[in-house]
Parts: sequence; structure tokens; C-alpha cells
Amino acid sequence: MPDQSEAFFAALRPLGVVRAFDANRVVVMQGDAADSLYLIESGRVRVFLTDAQGREVLLNTLGVGECFGEMMLTNATRTASVQTISACTFCVVSRDGVERAIAADPHLALHLIGILTARVNHLTRGVAGLATQSVQERVAAFLLDRADTASGDLRAPALSLKVIAESVGASRSMVHKVINDLVEAGHMSRGKCHYRLHPSIRSEAGRSN
Repeated sequence: MPDQSEAFFAALRPLGVVRAFDANRVVVMQGDAADSLYLIESGRVRVFLTDAQGREVLLNTLGVGECFGEMMLTNATRTASVQTISACTFCVVSRDGVERAIAADPHLALHLIGILTARVNHLTRGVAGLATQSVQERVAAFLLDRADTASGDLRAPALSLKVIAESVGASRSMVHKVINDLVEAGHMSRGKCHYRLHPSIRSEAGRSN
């Protein structure tokens, strides 16, 4: 966890309550009242949108040292849903608690601004990729953006073909083919609950590092 995140978590933990969730549980739902911030103490979650037809678009995956629900400071309702990928523990801080912490230490607001800026940049890259990248580049970038390095290597959650396809703007059959091609070319390998990404996949995503 970066030092800045450690300080942010340390300031907010005394104001929150600990909640535990099993894997595959919806923590917050798009459209619900936004009244709290969730600090991720353990596990990983996925952040997604659902349209009127029930189709999902994955926006991000988050892990230890990150948070979600920061839009509570500006919106009355949740703009996305969050579901656990694995068993998770959160420290849940109310809007009032976050506002009191910021009043006591305005530097905490800068950390929240940094989070929002990073997420806007992430979404901007995703939208740009839909227009300029091949399906293989989009799938490789999608997996890289959601990779967890806590284990010492790059591991991306093995999300369903449906979720990946809807997120990169391609068919499930095309995503299936691309993943098979990436595995056969040695850019990644399959695990039980994850994909292990090899360094060469960066070039497939159009990235140099």
C-alpha cells in the first residue's frame, strides 16, 4: 500500500466500522443512496455498470489499499455497482465521518482528488481504446489494467467472456479466440480463478512498460 494511502486509511479507520463479505456478493448497487466510503482492507472487487437490458460493462477492479464510494461527496446516488471477486473485508466510513476527517486534515481531500483524477484517466483510455485499438490490443489492455501484483507477478481475475466482451466492445467468440491466441503465443496462462500475465503481453496491449 503506498504511503499516501496508508496515511489516508490511518486517518479514516477510527471513524469507520469493519464489514466482511463473501466472494461474489454485491456490496453497493448502482442507483442506491451514496452515503459511505469503503476502504478495502483485504480481497478484490469489481466495479461495473448495468444498462436497461441487463448488460454489464466492467469499469475497474480494485484491491487492498484502494477504496470505492468516493463519489458520495458529490452525488446522492451510486453511479456504479461493486461486487466482491474474493472474500473481502472493508472499513466503511460514513459521509459525515469523511467530511469530519477532511475538515481536520484538508490534505485528505487532495488524496480523494487524486483518486478521482486517476479513475477519469482510466476511463478515458478505455474509451479511446475502443476507437483506436484492435480487439487483441483491447483485451490485453483490459487484463493488464485489472492485474494484481500483490503476489509478485501479474494476475488478472478470470472474468467471464461475457463481461470482457461487453467491456471491450467485441463478441464473446472473438474474445475467446483472442484469449486462446494470447495463451498459445505465451503471453499469458490460465489459472483456476485468474489469468497469469507474462511481461510480453504489454507489447500486445500497445504498451512499452
